Amino acid sequence: MNDEDQSTLPIDSATSSHASLPENSWSPDASRLEALAEFAAGAGHEINNPLATILGRVQLLLPGESHPDRRKHLETIMSQTLRIRDMIGDLMLFARPPAPQRAMVDLKQLVEAVCLKQKPEIQIAGCELEFTSELVETTTGSHNKSGEFQAYFDRHQLSIVVAELLRNARQAMKENGGIVRVHLSRITDGDLPQLQLIVTDTGRGFSALDQRHAFDPFYSGRQAGRGIGFGLCKVWQIVRQHHGTIAIDSQPEGPTSITITIPVEGPTKP
Repeated sequence: MNDEDQSTLPIDSATSSHASLPENSWSPDASRLEALAEFAAGAGHEINNPLATILGRVQLLLPGESHPDRRKHLETIMSQTLRIRDMIGDLMLFARPPAPQRAMVDLKQLVEAVCLKQKPEIQIAGCELEFTSELVETTTGSHNKSGEFQAYFDRHQLSIVVAELLRNARQAMKENGGIVRVHLSRITDGDLPQLQLIVTDTGRGFSALDQRHAFDPFYSGRQAGRGIGFGLCKVWQIVRQHHGTIAIDSQPEGPTSITITIPVEGPTKP
């Protein structure tokens, strides 16, 4: 990122000691989400078949329809059918995500790029965006700083993770504004280096009930301001496929921090 970008998206690199996750942080119930994914896969398949028939019929009828009212009704049916199709696509991404296509990725550059792309929407919501990064070493010895944030990831899938976490933070803060803080660190602990991403917002947090259902598709009982859909459950699936973990630290009135930790692995990891 060039100096001009840095003036609008602050970046600070340093080396410091690693702070463990807060004691009150929590993670999704993997077995429960796996059961939901199985249900979602079956439901998505069953819904998609009649949906394809409806869409096909509308596409056949629409070009030859000249009556204004009937044409308008057909266009409404088509638009709503396409909306359902997109939702089914998200459902299947949660239920049956494709295997990661790993390639060498600089995660710092990826996060910076997604932040810059999301920044206009964050500013429209009355918020600012701050990005920092650091190197954390818990063992003695020299560190080779070349490729410090590089590892073999699926670039597209990790971009989805960052975008969904920023979207979640923006939705939570759109009423009162504030600063969305994004922090990336490489944690070197012996032979087990990890990359950790933390996104923090000061909007409304998660209640005890929200904590149980936060990763559920279409959960509608979240605190006002947090989106309904597939955001966090998609994040969970992608992170899991990269052999990582996700944890949330939140109070009902905020703030909320979502922490993603992914091991630095080689290209042949199954």
